[in-house]
Amino acid sequence: MRIQPNTSKQGETALAVADYAFDEPLFMTYRIVRNAHQMRFYGWCLFIVGLLLDALSVYVVSYLGITLESLGFCAVSFVLTALGVYVIASGHLGRGASKAVFADFFGRRGADIHSPRPWAFRERVIVDEEGITICYGPIGAPDDQLRMVRKAWGEWASVHLTSEALIVLCKAKTGPAARWLLGFDFAYYDQKRNTFEDAVIPLNALIGTTPQELSSYIQSHLAR
Repeated sequence: MRIQPNTSKQGETALAVADYAFDEPLFMTYRIVRNAHQMRFYGWCLFIVGLLLDALSVYVVSYLGITLESLGFCAVSFVLTALGVYVIASGHLGRGASKAVFADFFGRRGADIHSPRPWAFRERVIVDEEGITICYGPIGAPDDQLRMVRKAWGEWASVHLTSEALIVLCKAKTGPAARWLLGFDFAYYDQKRNTFEDAVIPLNALIGTTPQELSSYIQSHLAR
Protein backbone atom coordinates (compact mmCIF):
# COMPACT_ATOMS: atom_id res chain seq x y z
CA MET A 1 0.00 0.00 0.00
CA ARG A 2 1.32 3.43 -0.90
CA ILE A 3 -0.15 6.71 0.28
CA GLN A 4 0.19 9.51 -2.22
CA PRO A 5 2.10 12.48 -0.76
CA ASN A 6 0.61 15.96 -0.66
CA THR A 7 1.92 19.39 0.21
CA SER A 8 0.88 20.93 3.52
CA LYS A 9 0.23 24.61 4.21
CA GLN A 10 3.85 25.11 5.30
CA GLY A 11 5.14 23.63 2.08
CA GLU A 12 6.51 20.33 3.39
CA THR A 13 5.78 17.08 1.61
CA ALA A 14 3.48 15.00 3.79
CA LEU A 15 1.62 11.73 3.52
CA ALA A 16 -1.30 13.03 5.58
CA VAL A 17 -2.28 16.37 7.09
CA ALA A 18 -5.04 17.24 9.56
CA ASP A 19 -5.86 20.76 10.82
CA TYR A 20 -8.75 21.04 13.26
CA ALA A 21 -10.17 22.34 16.53
CA PHE A 22 -9.28 19.92 19.32
CA ASP A 23 -12.43 20.01 21.47
CA GLU A 24 -13.62 18.32 24.66
CA PRO A 25 -15.40 15.33 23.04
CA LEU A 26 -12.19 14.54 21.12
CA PHE A 27 -10.25 14.79 24.38
CA MET A 28 -12.52 12.20 26.02
CA THR A 29 -12.06 9.83 23.06
CA TYR A 30 -8.30 10.26 23.40
CA ARG A 31 -8.29 9.78 27.17
CA ILE A 32 -10.14 6.46 26.91
CA VAL A 33 -7.49 5.15 24.50
CA ARG A 34 -4.56 6.56 26.49
CA ASN A 35 -5.86 5.17 29.80
CA ALA A 36 -7.11 1.81 28.51
CA HIS A 37 -3.98 -0.20 29.40
CA GLN A 38 -3.92 1.07 32.98
CA MET A 39 -7.68 0.78 33.41
CA ARG A 40 -7.62 -2.84 32.26
CA PHE A 41 -5.03 -3.53 34.96
CA TYR A 42 -7.46 -2.11 37.52
CA GLY A 43 -10.23 -4.15 35.91
CA TRP A 44 -8.25 -7.35 36.45
CA CYS A 45 -7.71 -6.34 40.09
CA LEU A 46 -11.46 -5.91 40.56
CA PHE A 47 -12.18 -9.16 38.75
CA ILE A 48 -9.76 -11.19 40.89
CA VAL A 49 -11.07 -9.67 44.12
CA GLY A 50 -14.62 -10.36 42.93
CA LEU A 51 -13.80 -14.01 42.18
CA LEU A 52 -12.25 -14.46 45.62
CA LEU A 53 -15.34 -12.97 47.23
CA ASP A 54 -17.55 -15.15 45.01
CA ALA A 55 -15.77 -18.22 46.37
CA LEU A 56 -16.05 -16.89 49.91
CA SER A 57 -19.76 -16.18 49.41
CA VAL A 58 -20.39 -19.93 49.04
CA TYR A 59 -19.00 -20.42 52.54
CA VAL A 60 -20.93 -17.41 53.87
CA VAL A 61 -24.24 -18.74 52.53
CA SER A 62 -23.57 -22.25 53.85
CA TYR A 63 -22.69 -20.82 57.27
CA LEU A 64 -25.37 -18.10 57.61
CA GLY A 65 -28.00 -19.58 55.34
CA ILE A 66 -30.18 -17.43 53.09
CA THR A 67 -30.18 -14.21 55.08
CA LEU A 68 -30.09 -10.52 54.23
CA GLU A 69 -26.42 -10.39 55.24
CA SER A 70 -25.37 -13.35 53.09
CA LEU A 71 -27.35 -12.08 50.09
CA GLY A 72 -25.74 -8.65 50.52
CA PHE A 73 -22.28 -10.24 50.55
CA CYS A 74 -23.10 -12.20 47.39
CA ALA A 75 -24.39 -9.04 45.70
CA VAL A 76 -21.17 -7.14 46.48
CA SER A 77 -18.98 -9.94 45.14
CA PHE A 78 -21.09 -10.19 41.98
CA VAL A 79 -20.95 -6.43 41.36
CA LEU A 80 -17.15 -6.37 41.75
CA THR A 81 -16.76 -9.29 39.36
CA ALA A 82 -19.12 -7.77 36.78
CA LEU A 83 -17.45 -4.36 37.11
CA GLY A 84 -14.05 -5.95 36.56
CA VAL A 85 -15.28 -7.70 33.40
CA TYR A 86 -16.72 -4.42 32.09
CA VAL A 87 -13.50 -2.47 32.66
CA ILE A 88 -11.38 -5.24 31.12
CA ALA A 89 -13.60 -5.29 28.02
CA SER A 90 -14.07 -1.53 27.57
CA GLY A 91 -10.86 -0.08 28.99
CA HIS A 92 -12.66 2.74 30.80
CA LEU A 93 -15.02 3.54 33.63
CA GLY A 94 -16.93 6.77 34.18
CA ARG A 95 -16.09 10.18 32.72
CA GLY A 96 -12.33 9.62 32.68
CA ALA A 97 -11.31 13.18 33.58
CA SER A 98 -12.08 15.83 36.17
CA LYS A 99 -12.53 19.55 35.52
CA ALA A 100 -8.98 20.16 36.80
CA VAL A 101 -7.60 17.67 34.26
CA PHE A 102 -9.59 19.33 31.46
CA ALA A 103 -8.23 22.76 32.45
CA ASP A 104 -4.66 21.50 32.71
CA PHE A 105 -4.73 19.73 29.34
CA PHE A 106 -6.37 22.53 27.37
CA GLY A 107 -4.39 25.26 29.14
CA ARG A 108 -1.09 23.59 28.22
CA ARG A 109 -2.06 23.66 24.55
CA GLY A 110 -3.23 27.23 24.17
CA ALA A 111 -6.96 27.14 24.94
CA ASP A 112 -8.43 30.10 26.83
CA ILE A 113 -9.43 28.25 30.00
CA HIS A 114 -10.63 31.49 31.61
CA SER A 115 -13.49 31.63 29.12
CA PRO A 116 -16.66 29.55 29.63
CA ARG A 117 -16.55 25.91 28.60
CA PRO A 118 -16.48 24.07 26.27
CA TRP A 119 -12.79 24.71 25.54
CA ALA A 120 -10.85 24.02 22.36
CA PHE A 121 -7.49 24.74 20.76
CA ARG A 122 -6.09 24.50 17.26
CA GLU A 123 -4.07 21.39 16.44
CA ARG A 124 -2.31 20.33 13.28
CA VAL A 125 -0.85 16.85 12.69
CA ILE A 126 1.50 16.03 9.81
CA VAL A 127 2.55 12.47 8.96
CA ASP A 128 5.54 11.99 6.65
CA GLU A 129 8.28 9.47 5.90
CA GLU A 130 10.35 10.50 8.93
CA GLY A 131 7.68 10.56 11.63
CA ILE A 132 4.83 12.68 12.97
CA THR A 133 4.73 16.41 13.70
CA ILE A 134 2.18 17.96 16.07
CA CYS A 135 1.52 21.71 16.10
CA TYR A 136 -0.90 23.37 18.51
CA GLY A 137 -1.95 26.74 19.87
CA PRO A 138 -4.95 29.03 20.38
CA ILE A 139 -7.91 28.86 18.03
CA GLY A 140 -7.21 31.17 15.08
CA ALA A 141 -3.45 31.31 15.68
CA PRO A 142 -1.36 31.50 12.47
CA ASP A 143 0.96 28.62 11.59
CA ASP A 144 4.13 30.42 12.70
CA GLN A 145 2.73 30.93 16.21
CA LEU A 146 1.91 27.28 16.85
CA ARG A 147 4.14 25.23 19.13
CA MET A 148 5.68 22.36 17.14
CA VAL A 149 6.62 18.92 18.47
CA ARG A 150 8.45 16.62 16.07
CA LYS A 151 8.85 12.90 16.83
CA ALA A 152 10.64 10.31 14.71
CA TRP A 153 9.02 6.90 14.26
CA GLY A 154 11.16 5.39 17.02
CA GLU A 155 9.46 7.65 19.58
CA TRP A 156 5.96 6.29 18.90
CA ALA A 157 4.50 3.23 20.60
CA SER A 158 1.15 2.26 19.06
CA VAL A 159 -1.67 3.34 16.76
CA HIS A 160 -5.39 3.03 17.55
CA LEU A 161 -8.31 3.56 15.17
CA THR A 162 -11.67 4.34 16.79
CA SER A 163 -14.98 5.40 15.25
CA GLU A 164 -14.09 9.06 15.96
CA ALA A 165 -10.32 9.38 15.63
CA LEU A 166 -6.97 7.89 14.72
CA ILE A 167 -4.72 8.07 17.78
CA VAL A 168 -0.97 7.46 17.86
CA LEU A 169 0.47 7.10 21.37
CA CYS A 170 4.05 8.11 22.07
CA LYS A 171 6.39 6.04 24.21
CA ALA A 172 5.80 7.08 27.82
CA LYS A 173 5.91 5.48 31.24
CA THR A 174 2.27 4.73 31.97
CA GLY A 175 2.27 1.86 34.46
CA PRO A 176 0.22 0.07 35.52
CA ALA A 177 1.27 0.41 39.13
CA ALA A 178 -0.77 -0.60 42.17
CA ARG A 179 0.32 2.53 44.05
CA TRP A 180 -1.63 4.66 41.54
CA LEU A 181 -4.95 3.16 42.61
CA LEU A 182 -5.54 5.62 45.45
CA GLY A 183 -4.38 8.92 46.88
CA PHE A 184 -1.79 11.44 45.75
CA ASP A 185 0.00 9.17 43.28
CA PHE A 186 -3.23 8.61 41.33
CA ALA A 187 -4.00 12.34 41.17
CA TYR A 188 -0.40 13.16 40.20
CA TYR A 189 -0.33 10.61 37.40
CA ASP A 190 -3.72 11.80 36.13
CA GLN A 191 -2.14 15.23 35.59
CA LYS A 192 1.13 13.78 34.27
CA ARG A 193 -0.68 12.16 31.35
CA ASN A 194 -1.48 15.65 30.07
CA THR A 195 2.21 16.16 29.25
CA PHE A 196 2.30 13.26 26.79
CA GLU A 197 2.64 14.49 23.20
CA ASP A 198 0.31 12.03 21.47
CA ALA A 199 -1.13 12.48 17.97
CA VAL A 200 -4.93 12.63 17.85
CA ILE A 201 -6.54 12.98 14.43
CA PRO A 202 -10.35 13.22 14.10
CA LEU A 203 -11.39 11.15 11.10
CA ASN A 204 -13.39 13.98 9.53
CA ALA A 205 -10.28 16.22 9.49
CA LEU A 206 -7.93 13.78 7.77
CA ILE A 207 -6.64 14.92 4.38
CA GLY A 208 -4.54 12.91 1.93
CA THR A 209 -5.60 9.34 2.72
CA THR A 210 -8.24 7.20 4.41
CA PRO A 211 -8.09 6.35 8.14
CA GLN A 212 -7.56 2.65 7.40
CA GLU A 213 -4.69 3.32 4.98
CA LEU A 214 -2.99 5.75 7.35
CA SER A 215 -3.39 3.37 10.30
CA SER A 216 -1.78 0.55 8.31
CA TYR A 217 1.01 2.84 7.12
CA ILE A 218 1.82 4.00 10.66
CA GLN A 219 1.66 0.45 12.00
CA SER A 220 4.15 -0.69 9.35
CA HIS A 221 6.62 1.97 10.51
CA LEU A 222 6.13 1.13 14.19
CA ALA A 223 6.82 -2.54 13.49
CA ARG A 224 10.28 -1.82 12.04
